[in-house]
Amino acid sequence: MRTFIILALLTSLAAAQELPEAPSQRATPKSFWVAAGVYTASIIYDAETTVRGVESGCVENWNPTLYGERPGRPRFYLVSAGLDGATMFASRRLVRSNNRFLRYTGWGLMSWGTEQHLHGAIHNTGFHCSAR
Repeated sequence: MRTFIILALLTSLAAAQELPEAPSQRATPKSFWVAAGVYTASIIYDAETTVRGVESGCVENWNPTLYGERPGRPRFYLVSAGLDGATMFASRRLVRSNNRFLRYTGWGLMSWGTEQHLHGAIHNTGFHCSAR
């Protein structure tokens, strides 16, 4: 329930703010770094709940091809660092664009990644376990 409240709060805060306009310079907006922090927190939350579930006998069923059925902490973080680091890099480049569509795409990439990791973490904290 606490996770749902946090997710609802983050969603309402994001919906209450408008996307920033194109920067007059090639500077990254400060709101990007806030979003990157939330994205990183969702990755850590997902990783820790996944590892805790694996240690209690569950298997990774969200993306076992990528992480393996029983990923350890190092494997989860290494795979996530590669994929999510590339996502943040691409998002930062797109958010700094003068093209409005590309800016929206940059914000959407990071929002989608945050949602996916939060969804995975919420799934991991549930009472269902796919033990094999």
